[in-house]
Amino acid sequence: MSFAVFGASLDYCTKVARTRVKPVNGNGKNLVQLTAEEWESEVTKYAQKLFDDIKAGKKTAPKISADMTQPSAAKEFIALAKKQLFAKTCGYSSEHR
Repeated sequence: MSFAVFGASLDYCTKVARTRVKPVNGNGKNLVQLTAEEWESEVTKYAQKLFDDIKAGKKTAPKISADMTQPSAAKEFIALAKKQLFAKTCGYSSEHR
């Protein structure tokens, strides 16, 4: 049996949204180019909806770890990821000790 950690961040959802949201609306003769602000707004809306859907279980969260052989390894991965996320949000990096 193998174990893995699944999850998503708003940053991940924004990266996905940037690839999926087109810079135009409509089709055929009704094709309209979005401004940079309109496109960014659409990206933000799409990313938030995707994040909410993953959080609610409506969409499958991506795998964020390699396969592991023991559940304790998955727990260690989660603990490490939380530390790194905290360090990133506080501007701390282990490289700058």
